[in-house]
Amino acid sequence: MFFTIENRTDKEVGNVFPQVSCESLDLAHTIKYDEFSNFETNLIFTLQPKAKLTDVLSQAAISASGFLINEKIKNILSNFNLIEHKYYNCIIRDRAGKVHNYSWIHLMEFNILNKIDYNKSIFYTTEFGFRESEILITSLDDYFNKIKDLDSMWSIKADFIKFKDGDNITYDLFTIPNFFNHLFISENLAEELIYQKVSGFNISDTNIF
Repeated sequence: MFFTIENRTDKEVGNVFPQVSCESLDLAHTIKYDEFSNFETNLIFTLQPKAKLTDVLSQAAISASGFLINEKIKNILSNFNLIEHKYYNCIIRDRAGKVHNYSWIHLMEFNILNKIDYNKSIFYTTEFGFRESEILITSLDDYFNKIKDLDSMWSIKADFIKFKDGDNITYDLFTIPNFFNHLFISENLAEELIYQKVSGFNISDTNIF
Protein backbone atom coordinates (compact mmCIF):
# COMPACT_ATOMS: atom_id res chain seq x y z
CA MET A 1 0.00 0.00 0.00
CA PHE A 2 1.19 3.48 -0.87
CA PHE A 3 0.18 7.00 0.13
CA THR A 4 0.64 10.47 -1.35
CA ILE A 5 2.66 12.98 0.65
CA GLU A 6 2.66 16.75 0.28
CA ASN A 7 3.17 19.98 2.18
CA ARG A 8 0.39 21.12 4.50
CA THR A 9 -1.19 24.55 4.11
CA ASP A 10 -3.44 24.55 7.20
CA LYS A 11 -3.05 25.98 10.71
CA GLU A 12 -0.29 23.47 11.54
CA VAL A 13 2.03 25.49 9.29
CA GLY A 14 0.41 28.89 9.91
CA ASN A 15 -2.21 28.81 7.14
CA VAL A 16 0.36 30.05 4.62
CA PHE A 17 1.97 28.82 1.42
CA PRO A 18 4.85 28.94 0.94
CA GLN A 19 6.22 28.99 4.47
CA VAL A 20 9.59 30.32 3.32
CA SER A 21 10.82 32.63 0.61
CA CYS A 22 14.09 31.94 -1.18
CA GLU A 23 16.88 34.52 -0.95
CA SER A 24 19.09 32.67 -3.45
CA LEU A 25 16.74 32.37 -6.40
CA ASP A 26 19.44 32.14 -9.08
CA LEU A 27 20.93 29.13 -7.32
CA ALA A 28 17.53 27.54 -6.69
CA HIS A 29 16.61 27.85 -10.34
CA THR A 30 19.65 25.78 -11.36
CA ILE A 31 18.03 22.72 -9.79
CA LYS A 32 16.36 20.96 -12.72
CA TYR A 33 13.72 18.26 -12.55
CA ASP A 34 15.79 15.86 -14.68
CA GLU A 35 19.35 16.56 -13.51
CA PHE A 36 21.16 16.79 -10.19
CA SER A 37 23.10 19.99 -9.46
CA ASN A 38 26.66 20.07 -8.12
CA PHE A 39 26.90 23.37 -6.24
CA GLU A 40 28.25 23.46 -2.67
CA THR A 41 26.78 26.83 -1.69
CA ASN A 42 23.97 26.93 0.86
CA LEU A 43 20.47 27.71 -0.36
CA ILE A 44 19.09 30.49 1.83
CA PHE A 45 15.43 30.83 2.82
CA THR A 46 13.55 33.20 5.13
CA LEU A 47 10.55 32.18 7.20
CA GLN A 48 7.48 34.10 6.10
CA PRO A 49 5.37 36.22 8.48
CA LYS A 50 2.79 34.02 10.28
CA ALA A 51 4.49 30.83 9.05
CA LYS A 52 5.47 28.21 11.61
CA LEU A 53 8.83 26.47 11.57
CA THR A 54 7.86 22.85 10.92
CA ASP A 55 9.93 19.75 10.16
CA VAL A 56 9.19 20.11 6.45
CA LEU A 57 8.72 23.58 4.98
CA SER A 58 6.85 24.56 1.83
CA GLN A 59 8.67 26.67 -0.75
CA ALA A 60 7.98 27.89 -4.28
CA ALA A 61 11.45 28.52 -5.72
CA ILE A 62 12.43 24.97 -6.72
CA SER A 63 10.21 23.21 -9.26
CA ALA A 64 12.01 19.85 -9.12
CA SER A 65 10.57 16.98 -7.07
CA GLY A 66 11.56 17.03 -3.43
CA PHE A 67 11.10 18.55 0.00
CA LEU A 68 12.75 21.10 2.27
CA ILE A 69 13.40 19.07 5.43
CA ASN A 70 15.23 19.27 8.75
CA GLU A 71 17.68 16.79 10.28
CA LYS A 72 14.87 14.92 12.04
CA ILE A 73 13.30 13.87 8.75
CA LYS A 74 16.67 13.30 7.10
CA ASN A 75 17.58 10.85 9.86
CA ILE A 76 14.26 9.05 9.46
CA LEU A 77 14.71 8.72 5.70
CA SER A 78 18.21 7.25 6.16
CA ASN A 79 16.53 4.05 7.36
CA PHE A 80 14.32 3.66 4.28
CA ASN A 81 14.72 2.80 0.60
CA LEU A 82 14.51 5.96 -1.51
CA ILE A 83 14.73 6.48 -5.25
CA GLU A 84 17.86 8.17 -6.54
CA HIS A 85 18.26 11.42 -4.66
CA LYS A 86 20.62 14.16 -3.55
CA TYR A 87 20.68 16.56 -0.62
CA TYR A 88 21.49 20.27 -0.89
CA ASN A 89 22.39 22.24 2.23
CA CYS A 90 19.93 24.98 3.17
CA ILE A 91 19.75 27.71 5.78
CA ILE A 92 16.44 28.95 7.17
CA ARG A 93 16.37 32.33 8.88
CA ASP A 94 13.43 32.85 11.20
CA ARG A 95 11.89 36.20 12.08
CA ALA A 96 14.21 36.62 15.07
CA GLY A 97 17.24 36.16 12.82
CA LYS A 98 18.06 32.70 14.17
CA VAL A 99 19.54 30.27 11.65
CA HIS A 100 18.22 26.71 11.25
CA ASN A 101 19.93 24.01 9.18
CA TYR A 102 17.70 22.23 6.66
CA SER A 103 18.25 20.26 3.45
CA TRP A 104 16.51 20.10 0.11
CA ILE A 105 16.11 16.46 -0.90
CA HIS A 106 15.99 16.27 -4.69
CA LEU A 107 14.24 13.09 -5.87
CA MET A 108 14.74 11.91 -9.41
CA GLU A 109 14.60 8.54 -11.12
CA PHE A 110 13.24 7.93 -14.59
CA ASN A 111 13.87 4.18 -14.71
CA ILE A 112 10.58 3.67 -12.88
CA LEU A 113 8.82 4.59 -16.14
CA ASN A 114 10.12 1.32 -17.62
CA LYS A 115 8.31 -0.65 -14.91
CA ILE A 116 4.84 0.55 -15.96
CA ASP A 117 2.45 -1.78 -17.80
CA TYR A 118 1.09 0.90 -20.14
CA ASN A 119 -1.63 -1.27 -21.66
CA LYS A 120 -3.20 -1.80 -18.23
CA SER A 121 -2.79 1.80 -17.03
CA ILE A 122 -5.18 4.71 -17.63
CA PHE A 123 -4.02 8.04 -19.08
CA TYR A 124 -5.61 11.33 -20.08
CA THR A 125 -4.60 14.58 -21.74
CA THR A 126 -4.63 18.07 -20.23
CA GLU A 127 -4.53 21.50 -21.85
CA PHE A 128 -3.35 24.44 -19.74
CA GLY A 129 -3.65 22.07 -16.76
CA PHE A 130 -7.31 21.26 -17.43
CA ARG A 131 -8.38 17.69 -18.07
CA GLU A 132 -9.45 16.91 -21.63
CA SER A 133 -9.93 13.26 -22.64
CA GLU A 134 -8.57 9.78 -22.09
CA ILE A 135 -5.71 8.66 -24.32
CA LEU A 136 -4.40 5.17 -25.02
CA ILE A 137 -0.67 4.72 -24.30
CA THR A 138 0.81 1.32 -25.15
CA SER A 139 4.47 1.81 -24.20
CA LEU A 140 7.00 4.40 -23.03
CA ASP A 141 8.03 5.01 -26.64
CA ASP A 142 4.37 5.50 -27.54
CA TYR A 143 4.10 8.09 -24.75
CA PHE A 144 7.09 10.04 -26.07
CA ASN A 145 5.71 9.92 -29.63
CA LYS A 146 2.28 11.16 -28.57
CA ILE A 147 3.55 13.90 -26.27
CA LYS A 148 5.73 15.12 -29.13
CA ASP A 149 2.64 15.47 -31.34
CA LEU A 150 0.82 17.61 -28.77
CA ASP A 151 1.10 21.39 -28.52
CA SER A 152 3.34 22.79 -25.79
CA MET A 153 0.41 23.60 -23.49
CA TRP A 154 -0.78 20.00 -23.54
CA SER A 155 0.43 17.15 -21.35
CA ILE A 156 -0.39 13.53 -20.55
CA LYS A 157 -1.22 12.47 -16.99
CA ALA A 158 -2.38 9.23 -15.37
CA ASP A 159 -5.47 8.16 -13.44
CA PHE A 160 -4.20 4.68 -12.67
CA ILE A 161 -0.81 2.98 -12.92
CA LYS A 162 -0.29 -0.76 -13.16
CA PHE A 163 3.27 -1.97 -12.80
CA LYS A 164 4.53 -4.93 -14.79
CA ASP A 165 4.32 -8.37 -13.19
CA GLY A 166 7.59 -8.98 -11.39
CA ASP A 167 8.35 -5.26 -11.17
CA ASN A 168 6.91 -4.55 -7.76
CA ILE A 169 7.90 -1.20 -6.32
CA THR A 170 10.07 -1.61 -3.23
CA TYR A 171 10.82 2.08 -2.69
CA ASP A 172 9.59 3.83 0.43
CA LEU A 173 9.72 7.27 -1.17
CA PHE A 174 9.40 7.80 -4.91
CA THR A 175 7.93 9.84 -7.71
CA ILE A 176 6.55 8.85 -11.10
CA PRO A 177 7.84 11.63 -13.34
CA ASN A 178 5.78 13.05 -16.21
CA PHE A 179 2.51 11.47 -15.07
CA PHE A 180 2.10 12.79 -11.51
CA ASN A 181 3.06 15.84 -9.50
CA HIS A 182 2.63 13.85 -6.28
CA LEU A 183 5.30 12.10 -4.28
CA PHE A 184 4.50 8.66 -2.93
CA ILE A 185 5.51 6.84 0.25
CA SER A 186 5.16 3.30 1.52
CA GLU A 187 2.92 2.29 4.39
CA ASN A 188 5.99 1.66 6.56
CA LEU A 189 7.37 5.16 6.00
CA ALA A 190 3.94 6.71 6.52
CA GLU A 191 3.60 4.94 9.86
CA GLU A 192 7.07 6.08 10.94
CA LEU A 193 6.46 9.72 10.04
CA ILE A 194 3.21 9.65 12.00
CA TYR A 195 4.86 7.87 14.94
CA GLN A 196 7.66 10.43 15.03
CA LYS A 197 5.08 13.25 14.92
CA VAL A 198 6.70 14.87 11.91
CA SER A 199 5.12 18.28 11.28
CA GLY A 200 4.32 19.93 7.96
CA PHE A 201 3.40 16.84 5.94
CA ASN A 202 -0.04 15.83 4.72
CA ILE A 203 -0.30 12.07 4.12
CA SER A 204 -3.32 10.80 2.15
CA ASP A 205 -4.66 7.51 0.80
CA THR A 206 -4.31 6.94 -2.91
CA ASN A 207 -6.07 4.58 -5.31
CA ILE A 208 -3.91 5.15 -8.38
CA PHE A 209 -2.04 1.86 -8.07
